[in-house]
Amino acid sequence: MRSVFVSAILLAWILFSTSQAEDFPALVTFVKDGDTFEARRNGETVTIRLFGIDCPEKGQPFADAARKFTESQVLNKTVQIHIRDRDRYGRLVAEVTGNGKENLNQALVREGFAWHYKKHSKDPAMAALENQARAEKKGVWRDIQPTAPWDYRAQHRIWASREQPRSKASTPAPTPTRKPTASDSSGKAEKTDGRVIANRRSKVYHHPDCPNGTRISAANRIEFPSASKAEAAGYRLCAEEKKKREGN
Repeated sequence: MRSVFVSAILLAWILFSTSQAEDFPALVTFVKDGDTFEARRNGETVTIRLFGIDCPEKGQPFADAARKFTESQVLNKTVQIHIRDRDRYGRLVAEVTGNGKENLNQALVREGFAWHYKKHSKDPAMAALENQARAEKKGVWRDIQPTAPWDYRAQHRIWASREQPRSKASTPAPTPTRKPTASDSSGKAEKTDGRVIANRRSKVYHHPDCPNGTRISAANRIEFPSASKAEAAGYRLCAEEKKKREGN
């Protein structure tokens, strides 16, 4: 009886290992971000997370560029999926190659649109591609020390925990909505929601799509969950962004 049980366990392990290493073609139908997309396989939609890399999160510099690069490589195309794992969200963690046999995981790192995710991958070839992109100052490496996506996510989890609702006894009175000022030539209140990047030295903040924000050195860089938080801390909006807003 014991030998039958052991044999069953071994068979299950073999089947699991085989499924993890499975290769299959799939048609890419939607790209969520640089390292995640959806594809159709035998009439079923599967979510693919690229193995061994980490692209900028939404709101970080080059996040949109990374997504567009992935779209240009695989959207509406049939690609080859090589499964390496399945993550806690049920996504298939995989390496992906296109019709031209280009490895998408490596291409994103080579072009500076992704970090080599060393926590999950020890691939020396991937490490070399990241070093090359750093040396050539491609993509995210235009900044001296860009914020890695895993650090960005951790930072935002801290901000989220601080923003949790408190008890009624400790909840302060609501802050009145700021009225338009003379500088708001459009007559509309300034939009203050969404993450902003600030410079500790100049006390100036930028929205994520402002090119000046990507030039802030790592030593002076600080992020706020919103413009209102930055202003409350004594920071002011970038002059160029303010001019554009007043010109609209």
